[in-house]
This record gives sequence, structure tokens and C-alpha cells, in this order.
Amino acid sequence: MFYLEDLYLRLIKVKDHKIVDLIFGNSLKTFRLRYSTVTRQTRSGRQMKKKVCIAVGDFKGHIGIGTKSSFDGINAINSATRKAKISLSLIRRGYWSLASGEPHTINYKISGKSGSVIVVVIPAPIGTGIKGGKYQRNVIQISGIKDCYTRSFGHTKSSFNSIYATYEALKLSFKYATPNIWEFIE
Repeated sequence: MFYLEDLYLRLIKVKDHKIVDLIFGNSLKTFRLRYSTVTRQTRSGRQMKKKVCIAVGDFKGHIGIGTKSSFDGINAINSATRKAKISLSLIRRGYWSLASGEPHTINYKISGKSGSVIVVVIPAPIGTGIKGGKYQRNVIQISGIKDCYTRSFGHTKSSFNSIYATYEALKLSFKYATPNIWEFIE
């Protein structure tokens, strides 16, 4: 699994969910974050679909999010799980003050945006826990971060946008080149 970080550093994308299954084995856990019914009005009446948001993670710094809407709920869950495995990203975790033990928070303050929702994830000292909304807390827990603060702006009642904004913020934690990864880039 040490090659996986090299793939992320070189921005190589995995295009098939079966490869992710081979790399991670049974360490990936699947969580259903949101399951709702959406409708649209047609000439013949209302058309109902099931919309699902699935998160896949290993609690060690890897997380993927996938959403799908379908007439059948089971097909939506399977397709969203495949999308989540394809969108798997590495999250850079860090320490608050002393670098001892397993990383428990993020390295620096990061923010992500989806729709009108902006989510800011802020590092916190050890033992603080995750301070944030329901969906933000679930996404951050799956990624393996144990302590952080969150702030959110915009229309946060739209839960799918809140989930995606949190995911985008966590993905940005690996985009910045800090001195500890300079040797891999060159």
C-alpha cells in the first residue's frame, strides 16, 4: 500500500473500483450518509427517484464520496458505492503540537465549497473531538481525523452540498506541498 501515496503525489487517478478493492482489501468500510426521495413533475404525474450518498473510508486517511439517484434504491446504492471507490482520496493528517503517536487532526486550516455551502475545517488539540454538524462529523470521522473544529456558511440545510463541501475541504489538505513531501515531488 506504500505505492498508493505515490499515485496521489503524481496525480494518477484510479479508473476502476475493482482495483481499489484489490489495493485495500477488506479495510474499506462503506457508510450510507444520506438516503432521500426526490421527485420531478412530468406531464403524466410525479416521477419519484431515490437519491443516495455513500462514503467509503478506512479511518486511516482515505475517503471517497459518491452520490446516485435511481428509480430503484438498491441500484442507486451499488452505483454510489462504485463512484465512491473511484473518487477515493488521500487526506493529510497531522498533529496539534507534539508529533507523537498517530496523527489526530489536520495540518492547517482548509475550506471547501459546493453549491452555496462553504465548510472550513480547523485543527484542534488532542481530546477535543469533532465539533461540527451531523453530516460534516460523519465525513470527517470516516477520513480518520479525531479532533477538529468546523465552520459552515451558506444554505447548509442542503445536506448533499454540506457533505460534498466537507469532502472537498479534506481533499484540499493533500494539494498543498509542505516541506515534508518536497523530496517526493522532485
